[in-house]
Amino acid sequence: VGDGSKRLDLEAYTQQLKISDQVYFSGVQPFYSLPDSFRDARIFVMTSQGEGLPQALIEAFSCGLPAVVPDDADIGEIAIHQVNALLVSQKTPTDFADAIVRMLADSTLYENLRAGALRIRDQRKEEYSAAYQCHLWQHQLRRICFS
Repeated sequence: VGDGSKRLDLEAYTQQLKISDQVYFSGVQPFYSLPDSFRDARIFVMTSQGEGLPQALIEAFSCGLPAVVPDDADIGEIAIHQVNALLVSQKTPTDFADAIVRMLADSTLYENLRAGALRIRDQRKEEYSAAYQCHLWQHQLRRICFS
C-alpha cells in the first residue's frame, strides 16, 4: 500500500524472483480503505527507520496484524518483541527477511503475535480514540489559554 520512487524497481524485482503473483502493489489508497487492506494482509512489515511511533503500525495492530518492524525510535512503545511483533535490531534486508519467514513458517508464533496485536489494540483503544485525543487537546488549550 502506498507509492514511492522505488515502486517500479520493486515490481520488476518481484517478477525477477517469480513471486509477482504473490505480491500486490495497490498504490496510494484513500484512508478509509486502509482497514480493508490490512485485513487482506497476513503481516505488517515496515522497514523505515526514525519513524517515532508510526500511525500505520497502530492501525495494523488494530486490524489484528502482527508486525515485523525495526527496533528503532518509539516503536517499542507498542511493538513488543515476540508478543505482537518481531523487532529487527540489525535492520538489514536479510534480518527482515528472516523475521518474515520465521513468522510465516511458525503458525503457533504467528497466532500468538496476532493475539498480541489484538490485545494491544484493546489495551490502548481509549488512548487512541478521537474522544480521548479531543479531551487531551481541550485540557492543554485550557491550560495554555487560562494560565
